Amino acid sequence: MKCRALPLVLSALLPGCSDPRPLVLVDVGPMPAQPARLRVSLSYDGKPARLPAPIEFDLSRHRTGELGSFGIHLPADTNGDLTIGAGAIDRSGCLAALGATTIGPVQSQPRVSLTLSPPPSDVPSELRCNEPEKTPLLLRVVPQVVASRGDDSRISLSGWGFALSGSDCPLVTLDGTAAPNVLCPSFAELSADLPAGPKKIGRVAVRVLNRSNGRTTTRRDLFGYYATDVVLSPAAGGPVPLANAPASLLAADLDGDGRSDLVTVDRAASSLTVLLNDGTGDGADAFPAGLQTPIAVGVRPTSVVAGDVSGDGLLDLVVSNSGDGTLSLLQQANHSPGTPFVVSSHRRAYANLAPEALVLLSVNGDSLLDVAVANRLSDDISVFTSVAGNLPRASQRDYAVGRQPSGLVAQDA
Repeated sequence: MKCRALPLVLSALLPGCSDPRPLVLVDVGPMPAQPARLRVSLSYDGKPARLPAPIEFDLSRHRTGELGSFGIHLPADTNGDLTIGAGAIDRSGCLAALGATTIGPVQSQPRVSLTLSPPPSDVPSELRCNEPEKTPLLLRVVPQVVASRGDDSRISLSGWGFALSGSDCPLVTLDGTAAPNVLCPSFAELSADLPAGPKKIGRVAVRVLNRSNGRTTTRRDLFGYYATDVVLSPAAGGPVPLANAPASLLAADLDGDGRSDLVTVDRAASSLTVLLNDGTGDGADAFPAGLQTPIAVGVRPTSVVAGDVSGDGLLDLVVSNSGDGTLSLLQQANHSPGTPFVVSSHRRAYANLAPEALVLLSVNGDSLLDVAVANRLSDDISVFTSVAGNLPRASQRDYAVGRQPSGLVAQDA
């Protein structure tokens, strides 16, 4: 292997140009203000990829905004997914930026980029600056969604500060339930089996607790479960199969025949599906394929509610699209009994960042229902007053709330 010229090589590029072991070259940055050192940890196949770990590089000669590069020789038999985590510590000893990435296979992708970003703004300075390598921070969970049925899946968590307590890994919980068989190959990676038992559809809280010092981190936007079917009670006809990995479910009498219909929010497909109940059977027989209607909406829809927003006596659907910051207002058209759901108009309204939880309410006391939505990433709630079946921007009122609101209830208090 020939030596390569690397821009701004960090202090300890491992020697040995003829070394047959895989050499992974990593470009990392941008550097934060007053960078002092970079702590890097690598894991491969559930175990440390390089010992001792973590590896530390000197950043004292680097300037704010620059990119740096480092190279690390790995064991000769390394040829698969490699997880790299890094954190930049500034001159005051505080964690100033962090990042993580996964590559594979190693031998076919010897050079990668690792982007550093500031830690979340809600991490207190005493945790960023007092043994910051022991403050857990979550950046990514893979896979992002799994089926709610079946307990054989395993997830990987990437981040920073996953500290051992003796030989014990940090505690990982999903929606409050401890995940079994946690492995901690590096301070930047964890893996765990999914908890057994019933699971909530949609996003769930992922929590990591360092047993050694009680420090914890929780993210509600990185992982969730989707449904593969709906079990009815009584379920004489068997479960109702669902398509497109839906993450949310609504039951409502959409066609006014006295029977509950279903609406699924299909996040990955950026659509929803209306399943009308024809009342001719139990279980899956009650929702025949001919009365199942997919409808395209915005990017990564999260929630759906039903109500008469347009004032024509028919139930409409309002959908929050977290991926593009919009709401979809689907106005129902008159259609004959026993025929599929029909949309007469699809209107869009722009909310704020990552709109998710929805409620319908009456704001001004007229006959039309209005809409409120919790915007997870802008930390606020938007309220839209309905005007002739529209949600005009001029009617929008925003109200600041706590960090990352994930639920919303309307009640006359």
